[in-house]
Amino acid sequence: MSTPVVFLHGAGLGGWMWRPQVESLTQFRCITPDLPGHGASLQVPWRTIPDAARWVADLIQREAGGHAHIVGLSLGAVIGYELMTSFPDSVGRLVLSGGNGTGKTGRSRMGRLMRLMMPLARNRLMVAATLAAMKMPKEDRPKGHRAMAEMTSESLSTMVEQVLAYRLDDVLRTRLHHALAVAGSLEAPTIKHTVRRLAEMMPNAEAREIPRGLHTWNWQYPELFSRTVDEWLSRDS
Repeated sequence: MSTPVVFLHGAGLGGWMWRPQVESLTQFRCITPDLPGHGASLQVPWRTIPDAARWVADLIQREAGGHAHIVGLSLGAVIGYELMTSFPDSVGRLVLSGGNGTGKTGRSRMGRLMRLMMPLARNRLMVAATLAAMKMPKEDRPKGHRAMAEMTSESLSTMVEQVLAYRLDDVLRTRLHHALAVAGSLEAPTIKHTVRRLAEMMPNAEAREIPRGLHTWNWQYPELFSRTVDEWLSRDS
């Protein structure tokens, strides 16, 4: 039986964001949880990235027999870094896209900005324009609107601050996981730097950059994203 795959979504979204991949990657058993503070897990308060990684490790124990491959985007990618750091036996191969690991300064300022912007997130026209710019499929946009309406400004700003503050741990130099770190060419320099640094740190990691790729290139180029996941997770070494 093949190893299950756990898909970890970005901040303010949900497991539903992986619909195009789940529909095409039928050769895998795909598990798409809503992370703490999101959707079906709204009752689980968001605390920290290490706490969320522990929550995912517990989910892997319950639903995947204690071991799973990981596909993560943005916040989900950062949780993937933390799983390799703190729960290495829980994870197999990983595809991690758009995750920051530089410990960027100025994070509190960004958090304050997010809090100020949250009232705009209640504006349906503003949300619709944002989701369209992210290339979210039209059929999934009602879920995007609902997810944004459910988020509190405190939860979202805290997640953003923690992602910006996250720094790759040197223990990753000792980890032998086969990790594919990916960034879109249009992403922030800190993300592209993180992708390169992870590949330099880990003996079995590789870095890739997607030409003209957005942060949410899983929606922009869904077939390419699915092929990338399939190719990486299906490798023997």
